[in-house]
Amino acid sequence: MIAATVWFVLGLVLLALGGDAIVRAASGLAQRFGASPFVAGLLLVA
Repeated sequence: MIAATVWFVLGLVLLALGGDAIVRAASGLAQRFGASPFVAGLLLVA
């Protein structure tokens, strides 16, 4: 039971870190191509 809880928490942490990395990379790429922050945000949400 404890091992399952540890794996679950570890999965949540890695999911949050991975999501943050994807958002940072996508917004940086959009700004590199000259898109405004508003457009970059719309593309990330869509």
